[in-house]
Amino acid sequence: MAGESTQRMASEDLGRAKNAYERARFMRAISGTIPFSLVVAFAMIFGTRREIGLPLGVALLGLAAFSLHRGGLFGRAVLPGIVAGIFPLLLAFAARACGHVCMGDSCMSLCVPACSMGGLVAGAGLAWLGLRTKMAPTFFVAAFGFTLLTGALGCSCVGSAGVLGLFAGLVVPLLPALGIRRHA
Repeated sequence: MAGESTQRMASEDLGRAKNAYERARFMRAISGTIPFSLVVAFAMIFGTRREIGLPLGVALLGLAAFSLHRGGLFGRAVLPGIVAGIFPLLLAFAARACGHVCMGDSCMSLCVPACSMGGLVAGAGLAWLGLRTKMAPTFFVAAFGFTLLTGALGCSCVGSAGVLGLFAGLVVPLLPALGIRRHA
């Protein structure tokens, strides 16, 4: 009887310790998203339409918390992906602040070219980092998602065309890097 009681207490202690460990990991993941919530707040304050920015921001923060909790390559992709996405976000806001460029009788919005260029630079940076640190293809895919969500907060300035420009810009340098990494 005393042996059964001791085993039960040890099992309960182990269960409490495991629950405490998981709670601590979850809280660390949630607190890890606080700096990224500032990026979302910045985007919302400086012009991202709420009906677009709010779902994108919630998706970004939720995915970041999940990835930080999971850890591994997903957790390591959060910071580089979001930092890379800040570049197209800022370029899109700068393009929107400039309005459009007129040459003669024709005018053009700078938002789509800014998003495409921002995606190209962000994708090149992620490709360089991933190849330099010998990351697995999973890193590229996860970082791509974070960059796309972050950049889309600004690149949605002209609707889906800006986000498609961002996507295209990101894909151009990342696909060759993914191919190189897969064959290495």
